[in-house]
Amino acid sequence: MRSGLLARNRIKVWRWDEQQTPTGEVKRIKVEICTAHAYLYKQSGKHYIAAKELFDEATEVFTTRYTDLIKTNYFIEYKGNNYQITHIEENIYDRTLNITAKLLND
Repeated sequence: MRSGLLARNRIKVWRWDEQQTPTGEVKRIKVEICTAHAYLYKQSGKHYIAAKELFDEATEVFTTRYTDLIKTNYFIEYKGNNYQITHIEENIYDRTLNITAKLLND
């Protein structure tokens, strides 16, 4: 892999966590796991109609260096958009991860 491609973009990996306040209320907070250099490998978007409503589903594949901190139930923040990680593919030959993520409609 050409490492110069990774210097172009940064992604933040985060997850939801529950934290209890002193009064006993449980709140969901956003916990940042790591920040990584990434390369946007592939973009795809498709439109589908369900129950007479139009839905957009965009998936993107990010390539980043290997780390064991990233799991499939985490989220990615990239250029102000949030993505849910759906698949992680490890490439053992050049120590990279291909992360497939689906755009969240926030």
